[in-house]
Amino acid sequence: MVSKDNNGFSLIELIVVIAVMGIFLGVGLYTINYLFGGDAKQLTNKLDGELNEVKTGSMSRFDETLTIEYCTSAEGKQYDSEGYYAVKELWTIRNNMANPSTSIRKSIGEESTRMGSGRSVIKVQFEDGAIVTLGAEGNSGENTLMITFDRATGALNDAYIIPKGGDISSATKTGNLSTITITGGRKEYVVTFDVSTGRHTLSNS
Repeated sequence: MVSKDNNGFSLIELIVVIAVMGIFLGVGLYTINYLFGGDAKQLTNKLDGELNEVKTGSMSRFDETLTIEYCTSAEGKQYDSEGYYAVKELWTIRNNMANPSTSIRKSIGEESTRMGSGRSVIKVQFEDGAIVTLGAEGNSGENTLMITFDRATGALNDAYIIPKGGDISSATKTGNLSTITITGGRKEYVVTFDVSTGRHTLSNS
């Protein structure tokens, strides 16, 4: 009797292989979405804390400005290949608290803090509907958002956008903030502002 070797796959074997590949693919996608979603949550929590801190500081003796920017390096150190987001607090002090309108502001320092990975995308929307991306898809936006609060009431002042490669002298007034949306994987976190009070709320989907 002559035996014939069959080197092909049976239908059952093919189904099993496809099923296993599907499982691995599903686990991989879930892991990526989980990691990217974690990045977005970290950025949101950090931003929440910084906004509260700067608003409180702005209503005391110090005037504070908060900037949010997308960066590729800092102080000569190499970070994620995707870049990272940083917040910077700038502090100035008035020399005449009895008459703030005529007092001179003197810079007394600044502090820059790394918020989190640049894998997430931060988009800023204003009350007029305009949207500006800080770290765009492919991180091509790289704009900087500048936020200040009114010292007397805590209300949000007009926000400014500093374009990539620019400094504070090239800042453009963009009006009242409406929302800041942070997206990572399938997670989306939204910071919604009440301009008149300077308060903000967090939500996610």
